[in-house]
Amino acid sequence: MKPDYFIANNFKLPLDGTTKVMGIVNVTPDSFYDGGKYENAESAVEHALSLVAQGADMIDIGGQTTKPGSQPISAEIELGRILPVISALKGKLDVPISVDTYKPQVVEGVIKAGVDVINLIFQDEASEKVILDMIGHTSMGLVLAHNSFPRMLVPDQALEQLKDFFNAQQRLLQGYGIGAERVLFDPALGYAYGLDLAGNLKVINEAKTLSDDFPMLYGYSQKQFIGDLTGSIAPGRLAGTQAVTAHLAAQGVDFVRVHEVAEAKQLLTMLNQIWRA
Repeated sequence: MKPDYFIANNFKLPLDGTTKVMGIVNVTPDSFYDGGKYENAESAVEHALSLVAQGADMIDIGGQTTKPGSQPISAEIELGRILPVISALKGKLDVPISVDTYKPQVVEGVIKAGVDVINLIFQDEASEKVILDMIGHTSMGLVLAHNSFPRMLVPDQALEQLKDFFNAQQRLLQGYGIGAERVLFDPALGYAYGLDLAGNLKVINEAKTLSDDFPMLYGYSQKQFIGDLTGSIAPGRLAGTQAVTAHLAAQGVDFVRVHEVAEAKQLLTMLNQIWRA
């Protein structure tokens, strides 16, 4: 049964059918969206505070880009980028701080720094066990994305595959002491894990089949499949991103992960008012 709340440390966010917004803070020199605009700690902190002022319900900090063709960096470099930002933000925010990573060393470092959520964007089996064991010994939240482990998605079977994957992961997480109320699931939209353009659209269009049973977070902001449909280049895909946000809200998705928080919140506010009229 889908829980009533998402719990991460001292934060308790209701899963009540109202879509909430995770704001993206890229502390990287090569972000596909902003090209490194917030790569230094001071600008990243200012940006995070601005996103919260715009209404973000959670902040997601990333120290390594995962765009296609990007090169991995060491855990030391990644921590060097994000730890000063986390340190500066702790105590200044009334929303959870998330970090998106896949490295056990980074997870260990940010747990010590006091973050509230790990956004596990990729994992192999060995890393997954180490990371889940660490999280299981905390009261943190977890965003768990589908990926190619153990298998790629087949576009016309994607929804059933995602359900099977999320059910299996719930059982796995229980074994690590991570209850369902501490987990959000991410279908990993994009082209990395088997979905083609039609597959991405299907997972968006039929999001309710997932959100009815699982706490869901969708990440799609400014992604390439939007550009392929609209002929636009990031960061000029806001209208396409907003269209996806509107549909996912109508489908009852719990969280959307976006770059443009103010625009998403305005859209969601209007939708909620229209639906209540």
